[in-house]
Amino acid sequence: MSTAPASTLTVLFVDDDIDAAELFTLLAGGRGHRVLHASTLAQGRTMLDEADILVTDVELGDGSGLELLSSGRPARLRRAYVVTGHAHLENEAKRAGFDGSFTKPVDPDTLLLTLEV
Repeated sequence: MSTAPASTLTVLFVDDDIDAAELFTLLAGGRGHRVLHASTLAQGRTMLDEADILVTDVELGDGSGLELLSSGRPARLRRAYVVTGHAHLENEAKRAGFDGSFTKPVDPDTLLLTLEV
């Protein structure tokens, strides 16, 4: 059984896959974190200032999740991660201001442990 994290985080999860968002919310919320969900790039931009951690899919209906930090990184944002089906995007994610990337399928425990470091 996992132990609860030392502090609660506000995590912005940007993905147009509702099932993935519900699973992430269940997992992270179960660990005591506040989860914000945006299903589009535009929604993600409006919620970014509220987040400690950003987790975004690359392929969104209205653009690329890699664009979320194109206007700069909010001061509150501690870390930002991209989730993609393409392992070769890791360098592009770094250039776009992200701290790292996860290749699908993502192990939920690995993702949560990375967020809570």
